[in-house]
Order: sequence, then structure tokens, then C-alpha cells
Amino acid sequence: MAAKYGTGEDGRYCYPNSNVLINKLGITDEHALEVAEVKLSHARIGQFTLDFDDFSFAALRAIHSHLLQDLYNRDRRIQLPA
Repeated sequence: MAAKYGTGEDGRYCYPNSNVLINKLGITDEHALEVAEVKLSHARIGQFTLDFDDFSFAALRAIHSHLLQDLYNRDRRIQLPA
């Protein structure tokens, strides 16, 4: 299976033999996960105050974490390409 997330090691991030990210709700269907992402992140948008002066990597990561906190654990380190 091709690496959907470009790591070549999607097994660390996805359920076995799939392109579905491991998530807090245990959703293993790709379409169902997409629907959950939209609904849950939409519910979180109103709770977030964007600082339009800060577009640093840390700020973008905070936005991402806030919007998707109901689905994903954000305790993994992000590995940027060399």
C-alpha cells in the first residue's frame, strides 16, 4: 500500500493495512473519519481565537491541535523533512 502521508512508514500513524489515521474514536473507515473530522473541527472553530499576527509553525500547530483535539492525540513529535 502506498504511503498516503508521505512518510513511507504509515504503519506508525495508520491502522494496519489501511490509510486511516489512528484516532481516539477508533474509526477505521476512511470516509467516516473524514465526516467526523469535518463535524468535530467545525464544532471547535467557534472556540478558537486566531492571532493574525502569528503564523509561526508553533501557532499553526496550535490551530491544528485545537481543531482536531477530539480525534487525534498530539503527543507525537512532528518530523520535518531534512
